[in-house]
Amino acid sequence: MGFNLGAKFKRDTLKALPQAIVAGVPILVLIGLAVSVVAVVVARFASSGETPETLVLGFSVGGMAEMTLTAQALGHNAALVAGFHAIRALSVNLFAGPLWTRLSRLPCFQDPRSQRPS
Repeated sequence: MGFNLGAKFKRDTLKALPQAIVAGVPILVLIGLAVSVVAVVVARFASSGETPETLVLGFSVGGMAEMTLTAQALGHNAALVAGFHAIRALSVNLFAGPLWTRLSRLPCFQDPRSQRPS
């Protein structure tokens, strides 16, 4: 599968990768910080007694298997982390299509080049 994906790259795509990395890394760091702050706040005010580390793993963006195994290896509640990721995967798969359908109708998401002159 990796070879098949790699064979589809064009020279222009490869030339644009450094710009995408420069833009993507700060966004990834900001998402990680935001998720960590939210997890710590929830751990502070939740009555469940879960540690902030467990909630950071549960809230973080990543694969269910990786985060669950990380929680298990660190001695945290792996079932809770798996549950968070299962709910996230289910909600994204259920709501991404309808949300995109509605958002794509907004003028700010329209491509000005594709609009015909009136």
